[in-house]
Amino acid sequence: MDTKQLSTFMKVVETGNLSEAAAIMHMSQPAVTAQIQKLEEETGVLLFRRNGRSLTPNMQGRILYHMAQEMAFSDSLSRICIDGSVDDCITIALDVYSDYFLKIVGEYSKIHPGSCFVFHTDILNFKGRSYTSSDLILTYPYKVRDKETLSLDRQDRLYAILPSGHPLAQREELYIGDLRDEYFVFLKGSDHSGYESTYRECQNAGFSPKIRLVVDIPATKYAAIGSGCGIGLIYNTETSLVSSMKNCVLVELKRRGVDKTVCLAWDERGEAKAHDFINFVKAYRLGLN
Repeated sequence: MDTKQLSTFMKVVETGNLSEAAAIMHMSQPAVTAQIQKLEEETGVLLFRRNGRSLTPNMQGRILYHMAQEMAFSDSLSRICIDGSVDDCITIALDVYSDYFLKIVGEYSKIHPGSCFVFHTDILNFKGRSYTSSDLILTYPYKVRDKETLSLDRQDRLYAILPSGHPLAQREELYIGDLRDEYFVFLKGSDHSGYESTYRECQNAGFSPKIRLVVDIPATKYAAIGSGCGIGLIYNTETSLVSSMKNCVLVELKRRGVDKTVCLAWDERGEAKAHDFINFVKAYRLGLN
């Protein structure tokens, strides 16, 4: 397969239609069809489920699309690294958010002002293995059993994010079960549910949350909640950003600790590329920086 085939394939996935993809890429529809057929012949698998004129990628198609995205990301990153504007560039795939980790990155940047960090959120988990072109991954240990890990912080308290003036914001005690009739705003997630890990907190409490809005940026989530679109959930390790948003109130929920450890993970390539940063993180956790 070549880059032209992959570019055509990605556009067909994104449009779901051969004609639309052909028009965007200034190609004829037969030429696009031929590219997809050749790609399927070379990979030895079908990549789409066909329903009339609509095409939807199957599991193999989604995996290939992810790989193509990673290749495009790596190509863009290489342009940053070779233009001479930075001394070093570390890419980090973010599967979770951590205030503590961002603080570490900030402290490292003070000492190494020529370093550039690129946060990347596209991670593929397949049969218990994580695939990404990034040097490091910030995630949960159970998702990266095939890699070296370093524990960072714990998510042991859960908060409800409520719009200012919400009746529940005035309660002295609040439990997650009290939220079962509320509408929620969730971030997109990478696990089987398709939502962030706080979604499972509702399921563990015995109810499926009613979802009004799904977004892919934390700031958008908090702004939507502050605007009255719904409520949200957040762990104690992620509260710095929401605390700075207007019209949002944090209320701690009464519950048992869940001990969700956030970790930094890497393979041999990541160890070689980000060796200095990994050692800095280890020292920072011990209070040596």
